[in-house]
Amino acid sequence: MHDTILVLIHGFEWTAKQDIFLLLPEISLCKYSGSTTEVLYEKLCENTGLDDGSPFWFKVYISVNPKKTGYDCLEFGAPYSLLDRACNIIAIAAGSPLGLCRLIHKRDSQIQSELNLIPRGQTEFWGGNSSWPTLNDEICESIVLMWKTATNHWEKHKAPGRLNNALTYFYYSWRSHYMDQICINLSIVLEILFAPHSNTETSHQIAFNVSRFFTHSRSSREKTYDLVKKFYSHRSTIVHGGRTDEKRLIDMTVPVFKLVTCILKRILEEPSLAGIFDDEEQRREMFRQYLFE
Repeated sequence: MHDTILVLIHGFEWTAKQDIFLLLPEISLCKYSGSTTEVLYEKLCENTGLDDGSPFWFKVYISVNPKKTGYDCLEFGAPYSLLDRACNIIAIAAGSPLGLCRLIHKRDSQIQSELNLIPRGQTEFWGGNSSWPTLNDEICESIVLMWKTATNHWEKHKAPGRLNNALTYFYYSWRSHYMDQICINLSIVLEILFAPHSNTETSHQIAFNVSRFFTHSRSSREKTYDLVKKFYSHRSTIVHGGRTDEKRLIDMTVPVFKLVTCILKRILEEPSLAGIFDDEEQRREMFRQYLFE
């Protein structure tokens, strides 16, 4: 039996025509239905009583060869493990957090399994939508591209940098249990990427830089600017020990989560942009151009 780690991801549909997308030669994003992994998991449920003998609903899984990637990928739940970084890219591409993962480790004649429950913050945050996010060919190809960019930057720095830190705190946002934690972590992502090089009028300048980066028309820029400014007012209330209205916090945080996924997706799909955000001089010049265009 090959040494393989399988991560079964709950709550995602698979409509891609391809069954397998290679992120690296040793890590793949795969269709679950009709796979040998489906057979293995269902036999485990039937023969060992795993998941009370009743298989969960899976459509997507990740397959990893730990002998080639290193066994640190087993540290699931840590933002820098290979498996968590892959899940983070999936969350960005789909614009949705992951909810539940079943880990299966096949090694020699042994099969080990554990369940990883990923908090979704508060249920209201995700809108109670009954439809699952879908991984089609376009999104899967985007995942491959974003993974390549993110991995190149990870291998290049192997240390904190703007892009690596932004991805880390985005990961913390959708792994958080509570709405205020989600809000704070998303605000950190925006600050890492769009904070000015001075400490004056920070919230205004972040909102301005985001609106210029993300939108083109004046009306869209105004809406994005207002959204980020209002979001930051809630962030400031939380940070300074105040109380914020829960419903208003949800109403602000949901669209900002979507906004952040779109921003990260654009950066990771354009390696040149990723390079700009990781280079202080280029980043400074980009924001300076926003002021004078």
